[in-house]
Amino acid sequence: MSKRAWDRLHTAGTEDEAGLQEAVDALAERLQRSVAVDDPNIRLLAASRHFGDEDETRVRSVLGRDVGDEVRELVQAQNVWQLTEPARLTVPLPGIKPRLCVPIRCAGLLLGFLWLIEDAPLTEEQIADSVEVAEEIGLRLYRRDVALERRRARMEVLLRGLVSSDVATRGDALSELREDDLLREADHVEVAVIGCRPTADDADVDRVLATALAQAADQVLRRAPERSTLVWVRRTGLVVLVVGEQVAGHQVEQVAARVTAELVRATGDRWTAGTESHDDGLVQARQAYQHAVIANRAAQHLPEFADVVTWEGIGVYGLLAMLAPGDLDISSYPVPLLRLAEHRGARQLLETAETFLDLAGDVQRAAADLHIHRATLYQRLSRIEQLTGLSFASGGDRLAFHLGIKIARLAGTYDRLVTSPDRPGR
Repeated sequence: MSKRAWDRLHTAGTEDEAGLQEAVDALAERLQRSVAVDDPNIRLLAASRHFGDEDETRVRSVLGRDVGDEVRELVQAQNVWQLTEPARLTVPLPGIKPRLCVPIRCAGLLLGFLWLIEDAPLTEEQIADSVEVAEEIGLRLYRRDVALERRRARMEVLLRGLVSSDVATRGDALSELREDDLLREADHVEVAVIGCRPTADDADVDRVLATALAQAADQVLRRAPERSTLVWVRRTGLVVLVVGEQVAGHQVEQVAARVTAELVRATGDRWTAGTESHDDGLVQARQAYQHAVIANRAAQHLPEFADVVTWEGIGVYGLLAMLAPGDLDISSYPVPLLRLAEHRGARQLLETAETFLDLAGDVQRAAADLHIHRATLYQRLSRIEQLTGLSFASGGDRLAFHLGIKIARLAGTYDRLVTSPDRPGR
């Protein structure tokens, strides 16, 4: 794809967004009522000026681009996703006025909602006018989404190529990016890998997740400086690559923090991100990506880390996280760890040992973190030594036991380790 074609895709989306605002403003003036348009996740896309009919929710939506989780959940509970024609909705919260909700659809897809506050009932003619505008907006949003989807698809192909394990594929992607001038030349490259583990698995969850990820990707691209960012949307996450000057480092950490917060609000799941940067240009994109993947795995599984972590920030756990989840069977874990796991109180005792070892054997801090008396901590540590045969006075025993716990977490087998009924010794 040439730079001209790339620019046309960007321009098409921008023009349809401008047309959306014009359509909203024109309808509001005709009806002399404030009009708002939300995306399918009830997040504001456009709003008109007010005509004295606004309520607190409309004001909050316009100022903060969000109605809040409570209102969103109450609206979604009324099955607005299934609407095919206008419907009057009432949200059972103080200070929220009744609304007419007009679903915005095109080509069978739900693209958003047009909202009108009904201080006084709308006439049939006004409703028909609103439906026509919703159809126009639906076409604009559809065209915008098609343009954005094509743009994202192109980015995804190139970004996947840059981080491919195949040297020739990486070279081809780099050549295309340079020939088409899709990314500016810069030595500093940053990569973020953002992901989650959905708490449920069904079609509705997949739809919400896909919508939230697509919108997050679009927001990243809209906020990014020209020719600075590539985004790859995956089933349960995003990969973001940013190029820039080294003095402006940590850009991708800020992007990751903002995106994870937005995705938490949209899906209710926990989102994490791992980041890495390099100063050798795009030729190091693969290594940065690999390190970001590992950092994200550490953020997902190790409780001592924040939701957004850097490769450098995970320290020695970066080496442990390189182990693929299937590389080690539970039976290969350190024998003292397996012995403790066979005990009925294994979870509490493992938590005690992990906290104590995380804090380098600092009894006072460990007791404070566990919210127990130091005497209780000493009792638990003694009980662990009795059950396992290890000695906390031995550096080798402590290291092996500590690594075993962390490997179990990183491999996703920690919960199974303390609940599995089928190992010998149970």
